[in-house]
Amino acid sequence: MHRFGNGLTVLIKEDKSHPVVSLQYWVGTGSMNEGHLQGSGISHLLEHLVFKGTENYSGQDLARKVQERGGHWNAYTSVNRTVFYIDGPAESWQVFLNLLTELVFSPTFPEGELEREKEVVRREMAMYADEPDSVAYQLLMQTLYLKHPRRWPVLGQPAVFDTLTREDVLEYHASRYVPNNVVLSIAGDVDAREVLSHLELLVEDLKARPLNREPLPHEPHQFGSRTVRKEFAVPYSKLSLAWRLPCSAHPDTPALSALASILGGGRSARFYEKFHDRLGLVYSIEVHSNQSESDEGAFTITMDVDRAQRDKVRDLVLQELRDLEREDFTEDLKRVCKQTRVSRLSRKSSASGMASEMGADWFGARNLNLSSEWQEAIERVTSEDLHRVCAGWLSSPNVTEVSLDPLGSNAEEVPSGSEKTDTVLSELVLSNGLKVVVREDHRLPLAHVCLVFKAGCPAENEQNAGVTDLMSECLLKGTSTRSASDIARFLEDIGGAINTSTGNNSLSVGCQTLAEDLDSALELMADVVMNPSFPEDAFLKEKETFVADAEEDMEDPLSVAFRQERHVAYGNVSYGNSPAGTAQSLSSLTVEDIRKQYGRIVCASNAVLCISGDVTKDEVLPLLEKHLGAMRKGSPPALAPTPALKPGREVTVLDKQQAVLVVGVPGVDVVSPDMAMALIFQAWCGDMAGPVFTNIREEAGLAYYASSSLFIGMDAGGICFYLGTSPEQLEEAERRLGETLSMIYEQGMTEEELERTKASALSSRLLAMQSNGTLCQMLALDILFGLPLDAFEKQTRAIKNMTVEQVNGFIKKILDPSQPRSWSIVRPENP
Repeated sequence: MHRFGNGLTVLIKEDKSHPVVSLQYWVGTGSMNEGHLQGSGISHLLEHLVFKGTENYSGQDLARKVQERGGHWNAYTSVNRTVFYIDGPAESWQVFLNLLTELVFSPTFPEGELEREKEVVRREMAMYADEPDSVAYQLLMQTLYLKHPRRWPVLGQPAVFDTLTREDVLEYHASRYVPNNVVLSIAGDVDAREVLSHLELLVEDLKARPLNREPLPHEPHQFGSRTVRKEFAVPYSKLSLAWRLPCSAHPDTPALSALASILGGGRSARFYEKFHDRLGLVYSIEVHSNQSESDEGAFTITMDVDRAQRDKVRDLVLQELRDLEREDFTEDLKRVCKQTRVSRLSRKSSASGMASEMGADWFGARNLNLSSEWQEAIERVTSEDLHRVCAGWLSSPNVTEVSLDPLGSNAEEVPSGSEKTDTVLSELVLSNGLKVVVREDHRLPLAHVCLVFKAGCPAENEQNAGVTDLMSECLLKGTSTRSASDIARFLEDIGGAINTSTGNNSLSVGCQTLAEDLDSALELMADVVMNPSFPEDAFLKEKETFVADAEEDMEDPLSVAFRQERHVAYGNVSYGNSPAGTAQSLSSLTVEDIRKQYGRIVCASNAVLCISGDVTKDEVLPLLEKHLGAMRKGSPPALAPTPALKPGREVTVLDKQQAVLVVGVPGVDVVSPDMAMALIFQAWCGDMAGPVFTNIREEAGLAYYASSSLFIGMDAGGICFYLGTSPEQLEEAERRLGETLSMIYEQGMTEEELERTKASALSSRLLAMQSNGTLCQMLALDILFGLPLDAFEKQTRAIKNMTVEQVNGFIKKILDPSQPRSWSIVRPENP
């Protein structure tokens, strides 16, 4: 640690293990330090604005210089800090430090950028308003704290945010972004003396300033319970229970943290095991102990639960807390100690993690040994300590309870005249034959658009594998009238987003925007899809990245094993080739290959478009006709038929320490009537409570991981079972996997296992239904592959009504020993 005369504190950790560096400026200001502008979100707005230019560089210059040096940069704002960082090659540390220092201390806040960024933040506010978890959290904070600024969102309140001026920003930066309120944390392959010598010149003109620390409002003591309900467009209740806690310096803090991990820190935690696994009363349950260095924190229990079960679950959880005072936590505490140790070691494995730990330790307690002392404190916690904090801090009389409940479920509390929430589905066809699905959902003024094309593995071959994936990335690199930066700026102006993605069977182009900007967003999307320029320089850069990623894949035993299993099962055609391609296939591609693949795939007869959100079909149809009606009709590409899964076995020797085994069996294609049963079977086998993990990992101790995955193609499908083990145990693990599959074939699922798996699968579908974007892509793909518009609902009903006889009949069919199996093994050289 070194402190300059102006008060700037510098923390440096030399680590020569990798030629990388992480530089992080921690500024001591956040949403609760905004003084007379409290609740405005000025801390977060300022974080946006500093990237718009400095005394010596424009915003574009900054971004270009960081990128050309291989740097990755970003920032975040919390309640009491704002952190700016750059991670990248150590050889560029001086450049990174120069840029980051100028960014933090010398931004210019260019005229005209304030309103632009304020509009971006407004769109960000609107996006968060669409997220049930965000709404539920904010409801909890505003109920738990009546005066403390923690009750306000980091982004600010719209009414106060709208009043911010450039003068407010300049004054706030000048008063808070001063060296005596900043910590610089650096970790990586650097020389501390060189860094300090260089930094001294950079900051010599920065002057310390007295900090005007306005006192935070005093939060009155809570003498009783508080309960708040709010209705929202959610399929089930989001229930939160919370208790206010002392600051982190309190001696009970380690015990409270350990208790949170024991109760709700993962799938093996006590509350998850009881209320999710055994009783099936919640879709999810988490417990957190969040404590501040300077003031109050909170102990929270959050649950997703059916509305009808909400109050019952609350009572059971409170009773469970009372009963914990008699429990023995000895074994639980051993697990928490190991988890804490692993978490800290994981942070130390990267320069970014080390710099973050140093920054947090010093920022929070001015103590660089804080993390190691915390580990020691956790290891001293006893069962008696947990009993004490349960009784002392988590007594039910002062509990705060909030719930986000489905619309109409609290009828007696809901005023008349609620807003329209029904969803309406319509199918349309444009003049060029493009199929369109419109899903009207008027909860929020947002719109999601997804345009999908049949593509993927059946549209490629061994020589050009990965061409669609590479082409999709290049779609956003420019059009005949727009550069890549023009596209990015256009999206920033409307607060929208556009993305492309590919899979085994498709190419997708997605867009999200405010409903009022749908016309502009569709115009941009149509330009990207219909007029890509595929610039040579951008293509070559992306190609280089894709090749590097493919080469990296070939150093990962699990990736190699899955690629190899495809080849064993299907040879060199269709799904036998990875949609990501190989280093060889990607290296051979030219920009002409990209253009040729684009010409084969992108046409109206090979596409389906879905719009979901605050729209109507009558409004949408003219816009789509205007922007996408000119897409050429074309013809769908010829797709290579997929051969039946072939039996076989292939072994690859890789100079690694682990061995991986994958075995594939025939599954279902996308239109199979057995789809629901395949989904349930996969959910069972892929779960840590399922037979694969239990038999191989838990009981036999033969693997680091053991699970399954479901592959669904247009004309083929498969289920893979896989595990990672030590080379010495490979033979025994393979034998055990074979025995496990035989056991599943002979015994099938029990009624209890089926009900538990159905509950988990149905909750996953409920969670997916919250997102208009997810539903938009799902509907488009269903229609593209020939499924009915209500395919998702039919699958959900099939899962709900599935019997154990049905699923066991499916198991008998796919695990029949006479069926072909494809084996793939990756291992090191035999000793």
